[in-house]
Amino acid sequence: MMFAHPRRAWVAISFGACVDTPGRRRKSSQACAGQQGAAVEPMSDVSKTIRARPTSPHIQVWRWHLTAITSIMHRITGVALYGGTLILAGWAIALAFGPESYAAYMGLLGSPLGKVVMFGLSFAVFFHLAKGIQHLIWDTGLALKLPAANAGAVATLAFALVATVVVWIIAAMTGAL
Repeated sequence: MMFAHPRRAWVAISFGACVDTPGRRRKSSQACAGQQGAAVEPMSDVSKTIRARPTSPHIQVWRWHLTAITSIMHRITGVALYGGTLILAGWAIALAFGPESYAAYMGLLGSPLGKVVMFGLSFAVFFHLAKGIQHLIWDTGLALKLPAANAGAVATLAFALVATVVVWIIAAMTGAL
């Protein structure tokens, strides 16, 4: 008994009917599927000739490139900026709750740990900005060759570091720290 549809054949087998499915054959000396001692074997030995699927390259296999590192940093700084938005929202909430809450929150941001976090967020802003501009340039089809892409990555890092340091120097000179 043959079924034109493979699902019908599966249903028939699962309920114990004696069915030959396409691509499979039953040895004449064996019982039907669903009965004691039933066995179905493949029609060919194709499974022995199929090679194992290739594995995906691992981090340890590839040499790190500057463009790959800055791409990962772009994603990390995007997540950091989300955290910075939560810090900004906390600042606005502390401001709305009155002078005592605001002073406590500013004390937290002015602590050494708070200053490290704010310095990191400053770097994240400038890095994400520069990398976003590099992506806009890439979208136009320019600077896609490896030397130009590497130069853009160096420029992105340099801009982010210099801009962050300059902003913090200005903040220190004006007494904002």
